[in-house]
Amino acid sequence: MSEITIKDVNGASGSFTPAESGYTSYIYMSTKITQLSNGEYSIYDYNSSNDYRTCRATWILDATQMNNFLAGFENSASSRAKSVELILPSGSGFFLFGADKGDTSTELNPFQVRMIVHKSEGIGDKPFKYFKVDVEFVAESFPSYTPPSQTHPDTDEGNLQIGTISGLRWPDEYAEPDINIDYDTQLSFDGTPYSTSKGTDADYANTILKMRLNLENAAALIEHLLVTVRGNNVTLTPPSDSYIFGRRLGDGAFTAKLIQSVIKIDNPMYNRFEFDLKFSRVS
Repeated sequence: MSEITIKDVNGASGSFTPAESGYTSYIYMSTKITQLSNGEYSIYDYNSSNDYRTCRATWILDATQMNNFLAGFENSASSRAKSVELILPSGSGFFLFGADKGDTSTELNPFQVRMIVHKSEGIGDKPFKYFKVDVEFVAESFPSYTPPSQTHPDTDEGNLQIGTISGLRWPDEYAEPDINIDYDTQLSFDGTPYSTSKGTDADYANTILKMRLNLENAAALIEHLLVTVRGNNVTLTPPSDSYIFGRRLGDGAFTAKLIQSVIKIDNPMYNRFEFDLKFSRVS
């Protein structure tokens, strides 16, 4: 398998095998989300130019690979506590910053990153003679990349639509609604209940969708959420009999808001992107 190359400002480099799976990407959207007293959500968007991304990955390397890995950023003159270029071979399968940012870069079109080593273990016995290193990559710039389109027949995974992105796989665990009927009950000294209701306008309904998508659908959905949706209303169109916000609110399509600033993307296997999305019903 081709290897990742880490290149410092002076051109010195080290290489190691890319992680095709078992790593986690984080997208931090620059949105401030506040739940108001009536249960609705207010979202202030500081602009997508302030978003940032990281990746956390663990490698198990032999002695030679570990030496090459460390050589890529430990030199105090050129790369220690400095930015480095990350060069990924064509089709590496390592989408470290999300499906929409690609898995390939070159010396002329690299990922610019800062590397943080969180933990580097000594040689172990499971597997024998290998080192384990836990690394976080912080993206500073991305190579130019055009995500694959959803036109290939294999990209149609199901009949869930979020905004304008259709063909999405319905979560295996179904939706996870969280319904709040806003009244409060307190018990007096003798156990007598006293209740106060804020009225039906203060009720709210949220839901979590545990997405499992292939490359094309993950790239299209993530880009749509970050570019178009953000703090705006979005239409959720699930398959019939889904009751995405619970039985009381019925079936069908809903207008909702995305109520999370961080999207955590797990990559448990090649061409599999898993992430939770949390929405609050608007209407």
